[in-house]
Amino acid sequence: MASVIPKGRVLTDLPTYPWLHDVTYMDEPRNPCRYKQRRHTRHVLLGARVLEGNDIEPAWRNMLDLKEVPWLMDHVVNGQIVFPGAGYMAMAGEAMRQVAANNGRDDAYTIRDMSITTGMTVPKEKKMELYTRLIPEDKPSPEGEGGQQWYHFKIMSYDGHHWVTHCSGFVRSGAEADKTTVTSAQAEQEFAREIEAEGWYKAVKAVGIDWQTAFQGLDQITANPVRREATATVYDFEDTTHYAAHPTLVDQMLQIDLVAQTHGQKRRLDCILLPTFVSRLGVLGNQDLCMRAYGSIGESPEGMTANAAIFTDEGRPTVYLEGLSYSELPVAKRQEVLLGSTFEWKKDITMVDSVSEMESSSSSSSSSSSSSTSDASQELRDAIGLLGFKTPDARVIEIGSRETGVTRIALEALQPARHKRFALEKKEDVSVVDLEQLSLLCHTPDVVVMSLSTLLSDDRYLQDDLTELKTMQTAGSRLIVHNHDDCVTDSDGNDDKAAERLQSLGYALHSRTKSGLILAEPAKRVLRLEQDNTKVTILARSTPGDRTVAEEVRSYFQAKGFKTQISSAQLVPSDGSLVISLLDLLADNKTVYDLEPQTFRPFMDSLCNLRGSLIWVLPSVHGDCKDARPAMIQGTARTVRMENKADITLVEADDLPATRTGLPDALFKICQSLPNRRKRGDLDADYDYAIMDGSVHIPRMYWFGFSEPDVGKALPAARETPMFRDDASYLLVGGFGGLGRSVATWLLEHGARSLVFLSRSAESPDNESFVRELESYPGCVVTSVSGDVGDADDVLEAVNSAPKPVAGVLQLSLVLRDNSTAEMTWEEWNGVVNPRVRGTWNLHRALLDAQVPLDFFVIFGSGGGHTGYYGQANYSASNTYLDAFVEYRHHLGLPASIVDLGVVGDVGYLLERDDLYENFRNGGFVFLKEQDVLDSAAIAVANSSGGPYSSFCLGGLSEKPLSDPTNRVNWKRDVRFAQSHYFLRSKTEAVGEAKESDEAETFISLARSDPATLRDGAIVMGLARFIGATLGHLMLRPVEDFPLTESLTSIGLDSIISIELVDWIHQQFHIGLTSMEVTQCTSLMHLAEKITEELISSL
Repeated sequence: MASVIPKGRVLTDLPTYPWLHDVTYMDEPRNPCRYKQRRHTRHVLLGARVLEGNDIEPAWRNMLDLKEVPWLMDHVVNGQIVFPGAGYMAMAGEAMRQVAANNGRDDAYTIRDMSITTGMTVPKEKKMELYTRLIPEDKPSPEGEGGQQWYHFKIMSYDGHHWVTHCSGFVRSGAEADKTTVTSAQAEQEFAREIEAEGWYKAVKAVGIDWQTAFQGLDQITANPVRREATATVYDFEDTTHYAAHPTLVDQMLQIDLVAQTHGQKRRLDCILLPTFVSRLGVLGNQDLCMRAYGSIGESPEGMTANAAIFTDEGRPTVYLEGLSYSELPVAKRQEVLLGSTFEWKKDITMVDSVSEMESSSSSSSSSSSSSTSDASQELRDAIGLLGFKTPDARVIEIGSRETGVTRIALEALQPARHKRFALEKKEDVSVVDLEQLSLLCHTPDVVVMSLSTLLSDDRYLQDDLTELKTMQTAGSRLIVHNHDDCVTDSDGNDDKAAERLQSLGYALHSRTKSGLILAEPAKRVLRLEQDNTKVTILARSTPGDRTVAEEVRSYFQAKGFKTQISSAQLVPSDGSLVISLLDLLADNKTVYDLEPQTFRPFMDSLCNLRGSLIWVLPSVHGDCKDARPAMIQGTARTVRMENKADITLVEADDLPATRTGLPDALFKICQSLPNRRKRGDLDADYDYAIMDGSVHIPRMYWFGFSEPDVGKALPAARETPMFRDDASYLLVGGFGGLGRSVATWLLEHGARSLVFLSRSAESPDNESFVRELESYPGCVVTSVSGDVGDADDVLEAVNSAPKPVAGVLQLSLVLRDNSTAEMTWEEWNGVVNPRVRGTWNLHRALLDAQVPLDFFVIFGSGGGHTGYYGQANYSASNTYLDAFVEYRHHLGLPASIVDLGVVGDVGYLLERDDLYENFRNGGFVFLKEQDVLDSAAIAVANSSGGPYSSFCLGGLSEKPLSDPTNRVNWKRDVRFAQSHYFLRSKTEAVGEAKESDEAETFISLARSDPATLRDGAIVMGLARFIGATLGHLMLRPVEDFPLTESLTSIGLDSIISIELVDWIHQQFHIGLTSMEVTQCTSLMHLAEKITEELISSL
């Protein structure tokens, strides 16, 4: 290079060059110039300034990416990521900061009149375009605003096809601390009700708001039990992106207002509240890591409004919010759930001597039938009704006639009112099928109905059909032959001919009435006890009365040819014999109640080692109960039967003359039924009987909802007006547990002002905060007595300690010491039985001796007593005692009621045991809510004087089909609960019979065959019109009121209508859309396009 470029010399004395910066010789485009000279980097929420915009009406555009803002994924509503309202506030504040920075102002900002019109769901798989715009307000700033310019802001999104406006309002730079009505002293308060943060967030999640880690900022939460205000400690969120106040922090103000609105009570969380309007928000900046938040709820002519503020430890406000309004997003379309259930008893038709014994007053009879109904029709109705009651899953067929009159009588008799259970019945239609079809639909019928003319017919084809019937018999099937149509008028010779025809069909005549109704059963499949091989042992006490009854039973069985002996032993023999225990039948006999440490284990071993069949007879405990103590055998036996597959049958017997004389015959019939125990299908045999007025009865469970007029009449008063007296005391036993605390609070909310607690932990420091909470109610006095309800002296002390006369008792004591019956110790048994059995009796005696007139005596029991439960023979025995105790008090003319609870999921024992919680959840048990329990308590209080709802179960349902192998509810094979099999089945059938219209079916077929055509504009427009017609029906407006391109909000779509529309979309198209996704659509066309895409992707 040196040969080309010679070496030069550096000059150091040249004159300076005059640079002219105010003159440019290059015409650079505005956008590249603004890009190079931008003063603010892109913000992850707001984005970057739109280069094509201007400084007068600045705008920002952003492609929202969840990877850049992972904390957004912690804000989930109904399973979808929803952009938080605080995020819009932060975007407006950041936009104002960037504008104000040009004028040298700080980060503080104020927002007023902010409206959130449409929620924004954020997709995980793709970015979402956001657009924010500021427009200066023309009118001058209000006084007191420092003369600073207000800007009207609007935030929109674009999904690739449609623009949606989500939020609008006014924002300005700067904020004044004196604008908030909240003081630092209020934020420093700690109210009486303490709320555990983890439990609170779990409860909110159950409603549908899943605030995950980034949004779980509330700690040390307290709420005012009387006024709607709350406080909490909050923490700022550390983020590399700049915020004057991070959205997760601002969101804590919305959360603390939710605590205030509900008084911190989880049971009041019954809907999702979304912020829709903010009157004023002030962000003063300079957040501390740990601060205090305060929220309160007030009323205004427009409805509920909320205020909140966040203060530092020094009392400096950093963020405040005034005039926050919410809109309610229903969790789901509210449907009636039949949570309550009671037992109904009717005659066992397989044990009546004649059809004429069947009463016609059963609930299975049609209430609409007139008094002139013929005897034949009534007898037919009674017979079919009792057969359906005996076999709840009965398959009923009618042969011969193509007329449906008798069939309708059968259907009226089989359905007890609200629940339909028949495959061939659809609305009011009755299907007529050929025998070939019948063999496919119902190959093993339980009840066969035919007319006498059909039975006696000589038609060859009809006789072939009847012959085919022989192949469809089962041991438990029954044949009913009626003369309802009076086709056969000459009865001479017909009786013998009918008997011959029945014999040829394989049936044996059971009974016949004067009107001609015949009841028959399969002859060759009727099993009976074998006299030669069956040994009968009767257990009876040695008293003269017991011995007399035992001798009568023995004589009856011996007359039937059975080897029978009487034993005075009180242990069940394990020699394989048929054992009939009369140990508890007569007065003051109470085998299980009288167990002592030395007799407990031998008696339980004798039950667990049972090898034959045991029939245990006890006095009536479900009706006119004169002694509750014998009922303890019921819970014990049911648990032993469950644990050991023992064949134990329980028989109650009343003391009416017909029963006393007919007892041997009734017991013999029950014994004869043992070989015919049903083995078919999903249900076990009957193990519970009652001999009432000489006839054998069986129980079946029926379910009811709280909205039914005769049930729910107490609930409006319980929820809105005082139920309890302020001049009386109410005694709670075991009321410091989770459920007891809920009940105690409920009492105070509805008028009570004096509570007396009897508990072994009454003086525990753990209860002090709860007592303070109760005493924060105006005029409330709490008296705590430390003692054991099983000790009569402690009970008397509690009654005498009441500052006012005791008007009501709530027995809530609960002790669980689980172990298998074969290994249970006396200490485990007595530790559970003592507080619930002897404790309840001590309460009864103490109040009776004190001559205290009670308004109610409510007991919280368990449904486990009706079924038994593994490892809980002690608990089950105590529960059947409590059920009988309620009937005993009614016998004395005293008030009492019991609620046998199922699984309570959000309060009480189970909530503290995660392993048991998951076991019950996975097993298919329906979880009751706290409000369900309180509603049931209101019903129990209102019915404490007696009636069908003075004793009922709560929650005897399953979330899973009972045929599901993973379903572990302990009663799924219990025939008494058979009706519950049809609840889930009816739901499934309802979904399957979703009444798809022709239009919906057309769209679904097109999506399957030609998805591309479905996206055609004309097709989408047709779908939009179809949706519009449905909206017109839902909103009771003409279709013309719904233009296809108008916004859904402008045509009146609100959150309630959106729920109805979502249900309709699911039924018609079988796709899952949420109400938020529906309201996010800009028009009917937009909604139609969304349904189209969802439909294509789902097929």
